[in-house]
Order: sequence, then structure tokens, then C-alpha cells
Amino acid sequence: MKKLTNVEITLEQFMHYIQSGYNHFINVEVQDTGEMKYLDLSGMTFEYCYLALDFTGSMFRETNFKACNLKTCVFESADLSCSCFLDCALCSTNFKNAKVDHIVFERNYFHLYLLDITDLYSMINEEL
Repeated sequence: MKKLTNVEITLEQFMHYIQSGYNHFINVEVQDTGEMKYLDLSGMTFEYCYLALDFTGSMFRETNFKACNLKTCVFESADLSCSCFLDCALCSTNFKNAKVDHIVFERNYFHLYLLDITDLYSMINEEL
């Protein structure tokens, strides 16, 4: 397992780290917005990270997001099966048509509103 901790990086650098086999990111802020569409990011761990990226169609099977700021991320049509979202900020996050079989979704929030699994299903169906 290759870890990257406590850095602010560009999207280009982030993609380079992933391509170089890094799969555990702790307190990493990707300073750019941008697209990481249709990638396989399965099995990764993100803790205390700040991401504002478009992950449309990407695969996140068995990926963990813990205490991350994912505001404005796009997970549209992404495969989030068996992934875990714990204690994350999800304001304006797009989950439209995401696949969420066996997802763990606990203590996430939208502004001051604590979200539960039914809220996630509403976001998938664009009701929230």
C-alpha cells in the first residue's frame, strides 16, 4: 500500500500518484477542479481529503471515504458498490444513477443536515 499524506496537489499530480500505484490518501487536497471520468479507482482509501472532481462513470468498488470534503463532486453513473462513506461533507454532490449495492453510508452531511441511506437514494434519483 502506497500512502500520500498532508499535501496540497494539482489534479495532474493526483493522477500521476494514482498511476504510480498510490492508493491511500490522507489529508490530501486536490486544488484543481477537473474530470477523472470512467476510471477504475476501486480499493482506494481517502481520509480527511478535499476533492471537488467529476468522477462520472468511474468505479469505486470497495473504496473508503472517511471524513472527506466531497462538496461538488460528481459520482454520476459511478459504481460505488461495497464502498464506504463515513463522516463526509456532501453538499452539492451528484450521485445521479450511481450504483450503490452494499454501500456503507453513515454520518455524512449536507450543510448541517445529517444524511442517511434514504437521502442517498433520493440523491441518486435527483430528489434531493
